[in-house]
Amino acid sequence: MSFIELVRWLASTAAAGVVASYAVQVIKLIWPKVADEIAVRVSVIVAAVVTLVAWLVLPYMQALPPVVGQVWPILSWLASYIWFELVLKKPKMA
Repeated sequence: MSFIELVRWLASTAAAGVVASYAVQVIKLIWPKVADEIAVRVSVIVAAVVTLVAWLVLPYMQALPPVVGQVWPILSWLASYIWFELVLKKPKMA
């Protein structure tokens, strides 16, 4: 998936559910004592903002320099690695 394809996907309504799901996990990771209802509400707002921003920048995607296409796989890998280390990896018990 290229960067432009990602922004197109983020601008779609289908992405809002995925973004909201990830946002809930990040909110609960950062603030574990926050109520689930509040985390869900905040995640829906975050998903709406991400979708709106992606929709607004979509017309400008064709003007991106070619280097974005070259750097994008590295940034994608870095985001996946950070997500695994912070959220998915369980701490080792002593």
